[in-house]
Amino acid sequence: MADESIVESLAAVGTAPQEQIAWLILLGGERTIAARNFYEVGTDHAEGTPLRGFNEIQHRVYGRITTLQNGDEWTTESFWKMLRDMSRHFHIEAEVKWAIRRSLSYKASTTIQ
Repeated sequence: MADESIVESLAAVGTAPQEQIAWLILLGGERTIAARNFYEVGTDHAEGTPLRGFNEIQHRVYGRITTLQNGDEWTTESFWKMLRDMSRHFHIEAEVKWAIRRSLSYKASTTIQ
């Protein structure tokens, strides 16, 4: 998925804060699934650097939810650039793009009240 395609897809989520928040919650859930690639289920073995990257990005995803609730907003393009740059830094770009594609494929049936 090319950067331009992702930005276009993210823009299609909707501009209302509640639409953005509903998608960000889906993204957060999908990212926890993608992070499972970096530890062995049933053991204590985990790859620390990629998991730290997932944690840092998760922090920013939830930060965006907070800013949307407070009436502030990042642009879609700047949010994507942050996700892209951090995922590249931590070598988890494929997993982050997978989580974005999965979360975009879901249609939120309700908005958060």
